[in-house]
Amino acid sequence: MKARTLPLLSLSALLLTGCGTASDADIGASQASSSSATTQAASAESANQGESAPDTTNAPEDSATGGGDPVSELKEQFPGYPVLVDLASIDTRVASSLEGNTYNGKVVALAPGLYAPYNANFTDLDKYYDTGIIYGDSMMRDEYLPDTGGSTWGGVQPGAQEPESNPAVASSATGESELATQLKEEFPGYPVLVDLASIDTRVASSLEGNTYNGKVVALAPGLYAPYNANFTDLDKYYDTGIIYGDSMMRDEYLPDTGGSTWGGVQPGAQEPPQ
Repeated sequence: MKARTLPLLSLSALLLTGCGTASDADIGASQASSSSATTQAASAESANQGESAPDTTNAPEDSATGGGDPVSELKEQFPGYPVLVDLASIDTRVASSLEGNTYNGKVVALAPGLYAPYNANFTDLDKYYDTGIIYGDSMMRDEYLPDTGGSTWGGVQPGAQEPESNPAVASSATGESELATQLKEEFPGYPVLVDLASIDTRVASSLEGNTYNGKVVALAPGLYAPYNANFTDLDKYYDTGIIYGDSMMRDEYLPDTGGSTWGGVQPGAQEPPQ
């Protein structure tokens, strides 16, 4: 009886052991398969989120709307510009400076009284707004293209081949400077627009042809700035770098300016009484 019992127990143990091993393997495989599927699903979801992120971001507005694009602003402010014009048609001071430095006697007018040398290799005139070399009117350059080199003068008017501009919209609204406040308090009635013919003949001769429509801005008794029709706010002329008139008055009140001065220049007939 004992000889029979041992083999039966051994066989029974083997069967039990084999059944347990198969069950663990099936469970392990099932868990591994489930874990792999979960990992793949999570990876796919993560990948989808990564791919969809750029699609859900806002489109770059600056590429479409700009928000301060200087080319668009200048072209809107001064319709008809930029335009290719003959060197002979512009202010003689500017023309003399550009003579021989521009292609075939042509220049690009970027705005009233502002020019860039023309290069035949660049026929898209909009590119000239980005050039670093500008010639023309000092106030216009300082207002619209201040970070450029080149040469400027006071009172450069648009040439005959340029579009007509609307002075009423060209002036930018700016606050009154400290200098303007000081001089207006000291000399009531200034600044004032006067006729060139009404001021000292020495000053008038120097400004002849260099100011708009025979007008100049009297900033203080015997001190004048060339008038530019694109700047109708006369307070802006206190900040111009070009002054003409009496040397003592200029040295006292506007010493850091260029231009031309003479001794003993008296206020003109159209200026406020002091």
